[in-house]
Amino acid sequence: MGAKSSTIILLLVIFSLPPNTVGGTEIYKHVGADGHITFTNRPIKGAKKFLSTSPSSESHSKISETQKNFPHVSTNTQKERDLKRRKILLQELSTEEKFLTHIHESLSQINKNQKKSNIDVNIKSLQDKRLLHERNITALKKELSNL
Repeated sequence: MGAKSSTIILLLVIFSLPPNTVGGTEIYKHVGADGHITFTNRPIKGAKKFLSTSPSSESHSKISETQKNFPHVSTNTQKERDLKRRKILLQELSTEEKFLTHIHESLSQINKNQKKSNIDVNIKSLQDKRLLHERNITALKKELSNL
């Protein structure tokens, strides 16, 4: 893993933590003579401050202002949106299941009718499509279960 990817991962971890977890924390970055990068919350000789997450009263007031002005959706409006979303997801699920059924039928036909040389190419293509539709069906069912 390169320095960039480890930096990105570190930042994602830090910013995904609740605010009180990293509140007032300073992160230091130290690059050793061999190029090894170390991130720490303690100052090291030769390290530079990489990130400071100390809360300021100004940032808290901006957050509360944002929360006050944030648009709110009524319960009925949200229910209507969820119903529309459910309808769309169910339609997508039905389409994916039809595609999957068609691919299963095609695989059966290939096994019965074609010569060995052509079978391998067609089967691989259909198996790839089958996996795609199976993943889509799984994702759609998961999404529907969250509604």
